[in-house]
Amino acid sequence: LMGAIQQLMSSFGPTGPTGPTDPFWTSVTSLTHMEGANGGTTFIDQKPISWTRTPSSVTSTAQFKFGSASMLVSGGMINSTTALSASGFGTGDFTIEGWFYATATTTRGLFDARLISSPATIAAGWDQANTRWQIYFNGTIYNSSATSITLNTWQHFALVRNGTSCVFYVGGVSIIAFSSGANVTFPQLNYGRYYNNSFPWVGYIDECRVTKGVARYTSAFSPPTAAFPDS
Repeated sequence: LMGAIQQLMSSFGPTGPTGPTDPFWTSVTSLTHMEGANGGTTFIDQKPISWTRTPSSVTSTAQFKFGSASMLVSGGMINSTTALSASGFGTGDFTIEGWFYATATTTRGLFDARLISSPATIAAGWDQANTRWQIYFNGTIYNSSATSITLNTWQHFALVRNGTSCVFYVGGVSIIAFSSGANVTFPQLNYGRYYNNSFPWVGYIDECRVTKGVARYTSAFSPPTAAFPDS
């Protein structure tokens, strides 16, 4: 029943049925709109957490899904040590989502989040060598069917866990599904890489949100049509 209610709420889009509010706002642990001046080096989160950056990750006004800027990634990343909350996700539901714009087929890492119990991570990215999307989750690699990546187009992504059912969506369509009840206790999250700096994203990332305890999408859905609300 809860899953059906969550899916119904997500069908209203990010503004909800009566205004620009998020029914799960109290469960959001991080929301960054990637806004800033062209070449900016500050990334502001709507929750009380901070982000650090490595060189070559900047805000850019050249491309954006919503607002007036996004994060340009060309070898760097941004990092928060508390984006998954101080205690991580545990074994509960979660949603990590945002928008990407790939500018080259050599792109790789959208994000990774480390598990404190092992050197493994949760990571999502494009496997350019085998032309497929890939999720690395608690020591196991899960692949999509071979496909091509669409360049120079904004697309929504979401990694969702509902119980032990995990799904990676691109454009609201499930492309990888697997089962894991792994205890995610590490709070760190990185945007723009796939578990190490050798596999960076190439392009832009925008409008990223993390929700703890809520599987926002439990079946195919239409991606949001406006920026995520701040309350």
